[in-house]
Amino acid sequence: RRNVIMDNIMGLSAPHGDNLLLEENIFIRNGWVVRDVFIHNVYLLEVTNITARGNILAYGGNAGIKLSGDAVDSVTDFVVDDNLFFRNKLNFDHSAGPVGDAEVTVTHRGGTISDNIFIEPAKTLPFDGHPTTSVQSTATYLLNFAEVDFTGNLFIHNTSTAGTGIPLAFGTGELITDVTVTDNIVWDWYSAQYLNNDTYVSNYADAVNLTWSGNEAENIDTSPVNDGPGIFPTVGSYSDPTRDIA
Repeated sequence: RRNVIMDNIMGLSAPHGDNLLLEENIFIRNGWVVRDVFIHNVYLLEVTNITARGNILAYGGNAGIKLSGDAVDSVTDFVVDDNLFFRNKLNFDHSAGPVGDAEVTVTHRGGTISDNIFIEPAKTLPFDGHPTTSVQSTATYLLNFAEVDFTGNLFIHNTSTAGTGIPLAFGTGELITDVTVTDNIVWDWYSAQYLNNDTYVSNYADAVNLTWSGNEAENIDTSPVNDGPGIFPTVGSYSDPTRDIA
C-alpha cells in the first residue's frame, strides 16, 4: 500500500500467491529503459484472490499489470478497480492459456475489471529482440477466461495514428465465456481497429455468452459511424472531455 516503485527492471513480481492486495501504489518506468515482452510494472503469475485498487501504472516496459496463468483455473477471484493506466505498451494484459486445451478449459475465472482509466498505450518504442518500430498497443487484452465483468472503464485521449490502439481485445483460438461488458466509455480515442473492423472491441465474435449494454464512444474519425455489433454505440457528449494526464 502507497509505495512508489520506479525505474527497476521489474516493478513487482508475484508468482503463485494468494490473497494479494495492491492499493494506491505508483508503479512507473519499470522495465522501460531495457524493454522486453517479459518485463512489466506488475507481473502476477497464477495468483488467486487479487485486488489491485487505486494504483497509478505508467510507462511499463510491456504491461502495466500482467495477470498471467498457464494452468486450468489458476487465476481466480480478481478485482482490478479504479486504477490509472498511462503509456504502458499493454496497459492490462490477462493471459495466457492452459497448454494443450485452451479451447475447452480456462485459466482465469471470476473477475471484475471496473472503473479504471486508460490513457494512450505506448507505441513505436524499441523492444530488445523486436523491431524498433514495434507498434502493438492495446489498452486491455483478455483471453482464456470465464465469468468476468468489464464495467465502467474509461478510455480517453489516444490520438496517435500509429499502431492499433484497441481499447478491448479478446484473444483468438481460446475459450472466452460468460463475459459482461457494460457502461464503458471511449472518448477522443483513435483506433485503427475501429476503422478496420467497425468496433472498438476486437475478436468479440470469439466470445461465448458475451453480454454488453450501456457502452458509449465518440468516433473521432471523419468516416461514417458503424457501431458493429452495438458494443460501443456513439455518444454526443462527455463530462470534462479536455482533462488530460496533467
